[in-house]
Amino acid sequence: MICSVRAFFGRAIQTSLQKNFREFPMMNYLPALIVVWAVLTGLFLALLAYNGTITRYEDNQLFLADINANEQQRQTTIVRRVNKTLPFVRVLGTLSGILTVVIIAIYTYDSWLTLHP
Repeated sequence: MICSVRAFFGRAIQTSLQKNFREFPMMNYLPALIVVWAVLTGLFLALLAYNGTITRYEDNQLFLADINANEQQRQTTIVRRVNKTLPFVRVLGTLSGILTVVIIAIYTYDSWLTLHP
């Protein structure tokens, strides 16, 4: 008796969820997700370009004496600027990647439901 009640309510809940997914498809959220993805990816690419322009003049040197103190200070400033932007680059890159996977998953799921009603 208990198994048949669970089976009945389980089937009713599953049918209700499928009906709700068809009435409010996830594809309605896709344009907003694409806009958010585009903004995050644009910021990510802008930060990568900024880091590229900063590190253009960076040299891989080891300063052993104070002969080039001015050059050492300039290199330290460049490294400090890059280290400030590095957490933002990592976060924006991660969010952009996650949103890419989510958008592809939503599109694939909706296509699956369309092909197999």
